[in-house]
Amino acid sequence: AMADELERLDACISGLLEKNADKILNKITSLGKDQVKKLQVDFGVGFKAYLKNACAKYSRIKTILYRSQPRYLYDFFECNTLSCGGRGIDASDVANVMQTSHFLILQGTGGIGKSTLFKHFFMSALRKDTLREDPIPIFVELKELSGSKNALFDDLYASLNRLGFRLEPEYFTYALRAGCFLFLLDGYDEISPDRRADFFRQLDELCDRYPDNNYL
Repeated sequence: AMADELERLDACISGLLEKNADKILNKITSLGKDQVKKLQVDFGVGFKAYLKNACAKYSRIKTILYRSQPRYLYDFFECNTLSCGGRGIDASDVANVMQTSHFLILQGTGGIGKSTLFKHFFMSALRKDTLREDPIPIFVELKELSGSKNALFDDLYASLNRLGFRLEPEYFTYALRAGCFLFLLDGYDEISPDRRADFFRQLDELCDRYPDNNYL
């Protein structure tokens, strides 16, 4: 089942990137025709490498029951129902969650399954037509942040780079301006308490500067 799903997702990834490449290129007016064509190819190659590697990483999970060998997420995953303002939200599709707002915080007690749910959101966002804007999901493990002041942009870019993205940071900026992303920022409770205020300040600034993306 996992092999069939990943094969289907590969086709979805290609369509997702084609749509977002057009959004980015519409933001760039300084490039010649040949440069635009090269960037379009480079964009597709860079993000496809990231998404395929991230998909392989986040679709398999170790649990208490499966400690020695990671299992495919959907072999055991049971989706949560979320609550917002007393209203239930079906979390089986990340689109249902992001319809509430482009800027959300998911709260829950430790061990309740937030990280697993975020990995489901990542996989859900890869499927065609799950979100109206079809953003590219970026899974960020907050425990990996550098902790440097004013470095959140660099940390997000590094999350991509670690899993195969090789485009220059300036093109990541173009994609941010075009609103191409769904950022899944996982593990706030793993940031040391003395760094949390600075993280939220940087996140607020990022959301203000690039408000057309989704942040969860």
